[in-house]
Amino acid sequence: MVWDMCFGFQGGSDKPQIVFEEQWPKMQPSIVKLLRQESINRSEWQDLFYSIHQVCSWDEKAAAKIYKALQDNILEFIRQAQQVRKSSKPMNLIASEFS
Repeated sequence: MVWDMCFGFQGGSDKPQIVFEEQWPKMQPSIVKLLRQESINRSEWQDLFYSIHQVCSWDEKAAAKIYKALQDNILEFIRQAQQVRKSSKPMNLIASEFS
């Protein structure tokens, strides 16, 4: 029983219960860094790759869930970029301040 709980086995099943909803919060910070073109170290990259592989291996709907989550993250990134762009001064106003 303890062995099963430690390794994710449930209800007499011989398959670990690896599901997207539990893994995504671990993957998302690395995804966001990549969207922002920030560097991630080798360990983060390997953890991300392994988590995606693991989820896709055990959750038959994982690919669609990852695709949807990535779309949501990209749309949020675009929304934030648009907010920054709207809040910044136009270049001609900035240039006139230094003239």
